[in-house]
Amino acid sequence: MLFVQSDVVLINLFMDDYVWIAAIVCFTIYQVMALRSRPTRRNRYEDLKTLHELCEKGAITKQEFETKKEEILNWEDDT
Repeated sequence: MLFVQSDVVLINLFMDDYVWIAAIVCFTIYQVMALRSRPTRRNRYEDLKTLHELCEKGAITKQEFETKKEEILNWEDDT
């Protein structure tokens, strides 16, 4: 009976390690995906250009343009 209990303990220890490894891998993938989804300077330029065109065509108001422009320009850039 002692042998069986020690095997269970060893299996539980290894499973705990696998859970931690899986958690670390998932967190790392999440971080990489979050970094990829951040707008780059080029994306921001394209967004501003599109917003300006929409404003000129009357699709959005000047106030909407200014609000969105401030959001885009104030986005933190770690690069």
